[in-house]
Amino acid sequence: MKSFAKIALAIAALASIALAVDKPNFSGDWKMNAAKSNFGAIPAPATYTRKVTHAEPSITIEIPRLAPNWAISTILAPTPLTAKRSPIRPMAPT
Repeated sequence: MKSFAKIALAIAALASIALAVDKPNFSGDWKMNAAKSNFGAIPAPATYTRKVTHAEPSITIEIPRLAPNWAISTILAPTPLTAKRSPIRPMAPT
């Protein structure tokens, strides 16, 4: 009976460790490595940076762009993190 209790305790401990594993956090500044990218016949951009804010249950990607008046603006693309597919719907530039 004591060995059964020890086995049950060990299984419960392992299960709690498995549940406690942290989910990845993708927050940060993501930069393109042009040397590892293939743009085919199109010239590679000089820079390609995205700022990612990961706060469960969603992720927001800040996409910088050059506006028609040559000012740099940012488009926010919040996306829910679910098992279902969901399109990225950018918000208005800021």
